[in-house]
Amino acid sequence: MVFVCSEPDLFTAQAFEWGTVWVATLSNGQTIYQDDEREGVEPESAWERLGIYCKENSLHVVDMYVQNGTNVIQIGKDYEGYYFCKGAGGFLHGDGRTYHSYIVGTLENGLLQAVHYNVPEMTVNFTETRDPQSAGICLITKPGVLNDEKKK
Repeated sequence: MVFVCSEPDLFTAQAFEWGTVWVATLSNGQTIYQDDEREGVEPESAWERLGIYCKENSLHVVDMYVQNGTNVIQIGKDYEGYYFCKGAGGFLHGDGRTYHSYIVGTLENGLLQAVHYNVPEMTVNFTETRDPQSAGICLITKPGVLNDEKKK
């Protein structure tokens, strides 16, 4: 059984204090907190672990938000799927800084809409439509939503 953080603790308190964190509510009412890189827990990505946990327990995400300090971005409720991944980039002839982003999206009627948020500011950099069939571990859906799941 894969570990997911379902109770706030010192690790998540520090994450909320110093960084940007997603929080997801599952179809059984359970709340899961992002705890990437928690010592002794594999995989390092809390989102990847959440996807495994949902499949193992026939659950799915029903609500989600992203928070940095007091800035809370509501992603929405009751979508067919939720998408999350981190991004990083920079400029070849820039100041040498790395720019971080959270790419968060929702799946509805076969359309995966993704929003790129600058972190830690939580401002929208841009939005795009992505192919849900190639989203991989970044997309957690209700059971049976994707075509390949329907064929099984």
